[in-house]
Amino acid sequence: KNPRNNSKSNHYLKKEQEVKDLDQAFILFNKLIKKDYKNVLAHYQKGVIQDLFYRLTKDAIETFSKVIDIDPDFYPAWYSRGICKKKLEDFKGALDDYDQSIKKYDSNAISEFSSTNFLYNAFNNRGNVKSKLKDYTSAIDDFNFAIEQFSEDKKKAEAFSNRAIAYQ
Repeated sequence: KNPRNNSKSNHYLKKEQEVKDLDQAFILFNKLIKKDYKNVLAHYQKGVIQDLFYRLTKDAIETFSKVIDIDPDFYPAWYSRGICKKKLEDFKGALDDYDQSIKKYDSNAISEFSSTNFLYNAFNNRGNVKSKLKDYTSAIDDFNFAIEQFSEDKKKAEAFSNRAIAYQ
């Protein structure tokens, strides 16, 4: 059974979009996880709420790690865990997670996660982490890739700026 193809969880996830209260959504995801521990999307959404809204970055890392344990090919969890590690200045860990998210990316996997924006963000963020690790040549390669392949005009400006910083 594919943990991402759970019609009941997809129904609840769509329903969650209508939930205005993040606490309600968090409770809903915990209930879904209790019913089905392998519910990848419920764990993933719980991690997003922990990080973005509750600022529980360490807890979010644990939650994204659970997603990866359940489904190692679920690239959004690798990417999101990389973001959290970057926030905590674990740049090597973030780099490893961004590498995995790019390696595992599948444009046909899950429509809401499959887009050129995902790849733009992954390469741009990985470039930023490489700059923090003083791997400027490789960072510039990532920024160039983001600029050339995966960005709209507004995002191109961000990648150009990041590339210029890496050149300094």
